[in-house]
Amino acid sequence: MARPTPFLFCRYSLTRDDRQLSATEQLRLLSDIRGVVVAYRKSDPADDDRDTFAMKPTSFRIGHRVVLVWHVGYYVGLRSEAEYNQNDDDIIESLVATNGIKHTKFVAVPDLGRLAVQDQTGDTHLNGPSGISRFKTIARSMPGVRADIELAA
Repeated sequence: MARPTPFLFCRYSLTRDDRQLSATEQLRLLSDIRGVVVAYRKSDPADDDRDTFAMKPTSFRIGHRVVLVWHVGYYVGLRSEAEYNQNDDDIIESLVATNGIKHTKFVAVPDLGRLAVQDQTGDTHLNGPSGISRFKTIARSMPGVRADIELAA
């Protein structure tokens, strides 16, 4: 049996120069930033600090409403690994280089100003609040663009 996927429900707006973007404009913006890697929480980032990106923008309709879907992710770079040494009854922890990513899914209904963000954690999943913060950083990297996201439920 499949496990349920938790989501955080939010109010949101995506603006450019303080003007609310339509669903079509939001999809175009998401397509323009697709795969563009930005630095997260770095004031003077070097090239190797750039690890955060948006991906897989798409849309579909439910009745007359447009629904947008995209993912936000980041390159992990290093992951923790632990081994058990039975002879010494010891745990050996180390960092291992990886090319993997962590990601989360966003589902938005622009004309309602509502957004759901997948809220899982694990080896490949980024939790909802971190995904939201990273998406805000991605939006700010575009001139005049701002993403306001407020938890609602």
